Amino acid sequence: MAGITYLNLPIIEPGLTQKLIEEGLKIPNYTMPGNFEAQLHGRPGITNSNTDNWGASLKQNYRGEVADGSIYKLPQQCVDDLIEQFQPYFKHDIFPTLVKFHNNTGEPMGDCGPHCDAWRTVGINYHLQLGGENVITCSYAQTRKDWSNLLTDGENAKYNDVDLLCEHHVPANTWHVLDVQRYHAVHNVEHDRIFVSLAYAEQIPYRDFLKQYSDLII
Repeated sequence: MAGITYLNLPIIEPGLTQKLIEEGLKIPNYTMPGNFEAQLHGRPGITNSNTDNWGASLKQNYRGEVADGSIYKLPQQCVDDLIEQFQPYFKHDIFPTLVKFHNNTGEPMGDCGPHCDAWRTVGINYHLQLGGENVITCSYAQTRKDWSNLLTDGENAKYNDVDLLCEHHVPANTWHVLDVQRYHAVHNVEHDRIFVSLAYAEQIPYRDFLKQYSDLII
C-alpha cells in the first residue's frame, strides 16, 4: 500500500506493553500557541510529544520537554528490552522512542495535519493505544520538497495543498513501516494515542527499505 507496509515482526511482550503505555501517559504534552497548527495545516490540530534517550541525535524532536527544558526519557530498561527483542531483525542500529498524540483541540476528535518528519526517512511503528475507534492514517501523493534540511526540519502542508492517496485504519499491536517523507496525517484522535517508533539510523528511502527487508513484508 502506498505510504505504509505491514511487517512480520513479533508482538511486544505483554508486560513490556503495559509498562510502555504507563510511560507514554507520563510524557508531558507539548504546548504551542493556539493558532500554530491552524497556520501550518489550515485548521487546529492535536499535539505530539516523544521521548528522547539519544541526546543530540534526535534533538529536533523537542516536543517531550519537561519543565527544566530537558527531554522526557524512556526508562533504560524499556529501551534495552526493545533493542534486545527487535535489533536482530535489522541491519542497522535502531533507536526506540515512545510517542504520544494528545487531543488538545477542545473538540471530541482532533487531527495531526499533513507533514513530513525530520531526521528519518522511515518510521517503524507499533501502536500500543490507538486513541479512538476510528483513528485513520492518511498518505498523500506529495513528498518532501527540500531534502537539504532533512536532519533538522520537518515539512508541513495545508490540506488543500495535498492530494489524498489512501487511508489506513492501522490496528493496535501490529508493526508497520511508514514512509515519513511522503506527506501523511492522522485523523479522529479522541484520547491519547501512544506508540513505539523505532528510528532507523540509515537514511534509506522507503522503497529501498522494502527491498532490503522483503523477508519481513506481510
